[in-house]
Amino acid sequence: IILRAPNFVPVAIEGALYPFSRAEPTNGHADFLHVHAGLQICPLWFRENGLALHACLGADAGAVIVVGGDLAIAENERLIGQAHAVVRGHWDVIGPLTIRAGVHLLVPFRHEPFLATVGGVSTTVYTPEPIAGMLDIGLGIHTD
Repeated sequence: IILRAPNFVPVAIEGALYPFSRAEPTNGHADFLHVHAGLQICPLWFRENGLALHACLGADAGAVIVVGGDLAIAENERLIGQAHAVVRGHWDVIGPLTIRAGVHLLVPFRHEPFLATVGGVSTTVYTPEPIAGMLDIGLGIHTD
């Protein structure tokens, strides 16, 4: 959702759910769910003739949760935070129907690995990347 108050830059409210991600170290697997929501300000924006472009900066908060697998993970839930930069475009196709695309850069504030104990030995199951990217494409409704 992008909100634009008179005489102020647009503000974006965004959320994401990644329902399934599997990590498979040598001795088994673990399935993760990632969810986050955040707020961004969009100091660089333009809208004209049904086209829009927003460049936004903000932060997200959320969680990574172990939802399955055959490994005993030491920490099954972890709160996360991340810096979030995005450039997104919108194209109004017909009436209020809009096609959108965005390129995101995510920088997590925590990088500790998820660990499991297998045969009395601690093993790394998954370590968050220091920088992650994401591409999104979708449909939406635009109202003035």
